[in-house]
Amino acid sequence: MAVYLNNNKSNNYNNKMTITLDKDGENIIEVVYQTKLTTLTRMFEMCDSIISLDLSQLDTSNIKNMDNMFFKCASLKSLDLSSFNTSKVEYMNNMFSGCTALESINITNLNTSKVKEMSNLFTNCNSLTSLDLSHLDTSKVSKMDNMFFNCASLKSLDLSNFNTSNVENMTNMFSGCMALESINITNLNTSKVEEMKNLFSYCFSLKSLDLSHLDTSNVNSMS
Repeated sequence: MAVYLNNNKSNNYNNKMTITLDKDGENIIEVVYQTKLTTLTRMFEMCDSIISLDLSQLDTSNIKNMDNMFFKCASLKSLDLSSFNTSKVEYMNNMFSGCTALESINITNLNTSKVKEMSNLFTNCNSLTSLDLSHLDTSKVSKMDNMFFNCASLKSLDLSNFNTSNVENMTNMFSGCMALESINITNLNTSKVEEMKNLFSYCFSLKSLDLSHLDTSNVNSMS
């Protein structure tokens, strides 16, 4: 169920939580729980007029699914998720996809140790110029397809801490990163990867790539 937040109105999320916004419809001023939530799927999906969100009151300690949580929040300029407890989250597909105005995001405290899927995580976040991914635990992730697809303003990416030993799909992972000048993928384990289609397509600004360590023995497609 998508939550459409309008000026100074309260909204019920699956009859389990009520959210109240300020008079400008930009910030959460109250969150009331009727029961413990286990999913925030599509919580703010297509809330394309919201410019900022104060999520410090949001209890995410029991959440298992954050798929599409901020999908197409096209006016959001910044997100601070430093208060999020994501220790039980298993799915983050499309979580920030379509946040085209997003210029900064704080995900340094996200616990992703149980996350299995990150497909389209930052798809079309074409205003982001940098991302700190140093704290992401990707050891259980099997899907990273379209993860940075069309992040057209990113100038560098450091994935040196990524554990991709269980990843099977990397299709379009960096496709459309037209401003990307450098990328650190020296520690990527691709031994289980079956799909690499369009992996670096439209990466016009890349000056060099060291792919000598990539294991492509199980790859079916590199088109």
